[in-house]
Amino acid sequence: MRSDERNRARERTTAWFIIAVMAAAMLYFASVGGLLRGLLPAEEAASPPPADLSHITRRAVQLPLSFPSFSTERINRHAEALRSNAVTWCELRIPLWTPTTRNLEYSSYDLRRSIAVIRQLKAHGLGITLAPVYWDGKHMAAIPQTSVARAFFRAYRSMLFDMAETCSAAGADSFLLDGVFGADMVSAADWLHLLNELRDVYAGSIEARMSPGQTPTLYLPHIDGVHVESDQEISERLRTSDIPLQLRTAARDRYVPSSEPWLPMLADADTSMHSMFSALDELIVLDVNGDFVLTGATAFDLLGNERRADNPLAVRVRAMRQRGIDRELMNRQPEFRSAPIPASEPDSHPD
Repeated sequence: MRSDERNRARERTTAWFIIAVMAAAMLYFASVGGLLRGLLPAEEAASPPPADLSHITRRAVQLPLSFPSFSTERINRHAEALRSNAVTWCELRIPLWTPTTRNLEYSSYDLRRSIAVIRQLKAHGLGITLAPVYWDGKHMAAIPQTSVARAFFRAYRSMLFDMAETCSAAGADSFLLDGVFGADMVSAADWLHLLNELRDVYAGSIEARMSPGQTPTLYLPHIDGVHVESDQEISERLRTSDIPLQLRTAARDRYVPSSEPWLPMLADADTSMHSMFSALDELIVLDVNGDFVLTGATAFDLLGNERRADNPLAVRVRAMRQRGIDRELMNRQPEFRSAPIPASEPDSHPD
């Protein structure tokens, strides 16, 4: 009997010892991270927030839809080429599948992958805009090609919050709303309430497309940036507004369904550079700060690959950069003139 009691006492002591060790280990892992830190995926590790680049001049290029599927090495090569060609900004599109007028669909995987891509591009010093676009199996556009049903707006609201959360998680510099925002099927008060809710999720720049047929200029005082296609008339209100204006080219790329109808694939790229040069000319006429977005596959092919001396678009974009530098120096001349001139060298041998 005594032997059995001693054995039971020894087992209880051992059990309590094991429990104490496990509790101590759990406290260690919770407070310090311990060995679990090395077991977590790298993408789950906390990273410092990306730098805010919203203040820089936007010489932007629209990325291919397939860009998030590129390897890390390939993305780095394209980012370095874009920077060498004076590009400061990229626009990353998220395709929204709209098989009917009542709903829209998109991939949560695309959003997760976009977060990693945005962070990688920002590490190269590039500003990033996230922009949802619509795909119905035939057309890729900023607005659906047919009128949407009222039921559509339930899915639409959820989509905007998902995009805003993606922008916030990735540290994107701006969120470009689609052309549906501001549609008259929803009251202006509801739109403004939704915009305020989005700002609670994403603190960056929320911008609107204001070409004809898109977001009305009624919402101009409530957004942070305006995008207008260069082949559309720009109203006097937009020209004279203090809201930053982004002039966009109108690429005519054609897309077709891939093996899955909801996945668009580039079929024919618009190789004409006329709209790109026209947009850059328009910026000079407008005498604005030089923000533009070059859309389409051709713009990316010319600016996202190795720098070549015979690349006319790259030459023109670099000239726009120099024009911006000259403009800033001219605007700051009064500051330079009023600043005291420092002595070139202290007098080390006074009389």
